[in-house]
Amino acid sequence: MPICTVKLYPALVSQSKWSKVVAAKRTWDPVAGGRRSLVWWIDDLAVELGHDPDGSVLSAITELALTGNYYPMHVIHFDGLFRAEARHLVPGDRILQTLKIGPLSLWSGAEIFLAECSESDCNIGYVTTSVHHGRGVWQARIFREGTMLMLRVRSQSGPQSWAFWAGLPLARYLQKRARRKAIERFQKMCSEPKPTDAAKT
Repeated sequence: MPICTVKLYPALVSQSKWSKVVAAKRTWDPVAGGRRSLVWWIDDLAVELGHDPDGSVLSAITELALTGNYYPMHVIHFDGLFRAEARHLVPGDRILQTLKIGPLSLWSGAEIFLAECSESDCNIGYVTTSVHHGRGVWQARIFREGTMLMLRVRSQSGPQSWAFWAGLPLARYLQKRARRKAIERFQKMCSEPKPTDAAKT
């Protein structure tokens, strides 16, 4: 994969970090899997987000997911070539993830292997690389069952870096926190009045 020059946000992210993300090897294969760490978590969570009778919330969440904004930016921020080119994520895209911990931040690199969305559902997923603190795979599906908007998040993960091992309980907490913050935002989007609802009041 060629090393690309990308104007990254925030500006403090150095070009050398992006070069490392691009050059890193995948540490997990979405089909064949990979080597598991001694500590290994397998998560499979299904959540009702709320009613979405006209599919407008699904469309909004789809746009967030495909533009690298699945997580709130104050929790985890995605950078990459897709931002420089102002386009949607596609399989094969490398992403530089910045995890926010108060005034501190940790960066890591991953690769998108799934980015398929339609009017009825949205699927997005990534695998880790050698410059990710963890090892494994993550994917989410947002879809409608009748008028109910659903989210299913599946992942396999374990520590890869010394920082992950050293702060194992904190690292696991941060994983769950990021997942919770995304869910809370999606549920809030479902609960907010739609323009048609406001017109009726």
